[in-house]
Amino acid sequence: MRTKLAIDGGYPNPTSLIEAILEDCKDRIGDDHADYRGHVHRMFNYCLALNPAAEEERTKLAIAARFHDIGLWSDDTADYLVPSIEQAKRYVIVDAP
Repeated sequence: MRTKLAIDGGYPNPTSLIEAILEDCKDRIGDDHADYRGHVHRMFNYCLALNPAAEEERTKLAIAARFHDIGLWSDDTADYLVPSIEQAKRYVIVDAP
């Protein structure tokens, strides 16, 4: 599958990318945004602690971290994997810089 995503995306590091793409879901998540933000960063950093990654892999991990639970809010469901995956695909193919 060919994607629109430029791996560096113009962001200085994957943490900046996480912050940029978390910002667009702030309204959707509402009062849970700060907690979700912390959760996303923890998950991202735990993954890197277990498997140090090259820059391209860190960028992909940053995107996966941001979208991995988003279906909880976007689709208001505990069965959130499919909606989360669909939103991540859309970001990579259509919305990414």
